[in-house]
Amino acid sequence: MLDDVRKWFAIRSYIKKLGPELRRRYGAQSKYSPAQVRATIQSKRFDADRGCYAMAMYCDRADFDRHHQSTGESCSYDTMRAEIGSRLFGGNTTFDVASLVNVSENSGLFDFAPSADAGFGAGGDGGGDAGGDGGAGSS
Repeated sequence: MLDDVRKWFAIRSYIKKLGPELRRRYGAQSKYSPAQVRATIQSKRFDADRGCYAMAMYCDRADFDRHHQSTGESCSYDTMRAEIGSRLFGGNTTFDVASLVNVSENSGLFDFAPSADAGFGAGGDGGGDAGGDGGAGSS
């Protein structure tokens, strides 16, 4: 459960902070490269252990797959998009970078705990917003 909460906080920070930073650095784009996403995560000290979620959000499938083939990681674009889509877009996995910009305070993303039915594990009470960029662990 703790890993699920950390994943949720990482995804939240990717929308609230990483997206705006990518736009600031590289301009508004319909997608970003894995190298751009990775460099921004590292320079701003976002949760790098869950960077695959950021790539699933901000990169296209072909770039995501090429990156993971070259690194030998076995992350699933479809699974990650399904988790993000279920939490933010009513199950829609075809969201794009522009959709992420428009995530509202009412989307469920900014609620304290992840919902049990959204693929992020059981909710719970942790005493408030951790305010961080996620935690350790890998998906």
